[in-house]
Amino acid sequence: MRTYEAIAYNFNELGEKAKQSAKDSFFANNGYSWSSDAFASLKAFAKAFDARITDYSIDYWNTSPSYVKFDAPKMERPEIELRIKMLGNFDPVTLRGLGECKLTGYCADEDALDGLRKAFYDGESDLNELLQEGFWTWCKAAQADCEHQASDEAFAELCEANGYEFDEDGNML
Repeated sequence: MRTYEAIAYNFNELGEKAKQSAKDSFFANNGYSWSSDAFASLKAFAKAFDARITDYSIDYWNTSPSYVKFDAPKMERPEIELRIKMLGNFDPVTLRGLGECKLTGYCADEDALDGLRKAFYDGESDLNELLQEGFWTWCKAAQADCEHQASDEAFAELCEANGYEFDEDGNML
């Protein structure tokens, strides 16, 4: 056995290169921490329209293409509109939700519905196409949340809340 002594730094005390190293290492090992909540949101979005996800690849870091395939029933416009209205109020001009989304509570729930609503009120009637439009707005919001999570400010808060400390090179102690 040997004794190892090191100076412990908080994230905000690190130099820029060490900060980047700390974040790179953390996210390589842990990924996007809200990914399961994000995917639960997408599944709830599909379920709200009696659809299911049959295949997908989601890159929250936006470095490679993402996609989703839905198996959706045939649904007429009046039924789709009823379901849209049951999922929360929205501004009739912008078609953006008013924060009353009834899916999971994940931050991109409302974004999925916003994309679907916009396509629907622009005249799209095919449920698979509507779900795809919702997916893309959801995906963009989930990727933005992931990007925020990796920002210095958000990562510093995470480190402080969990008591993470680093050596001078950004290696977690």
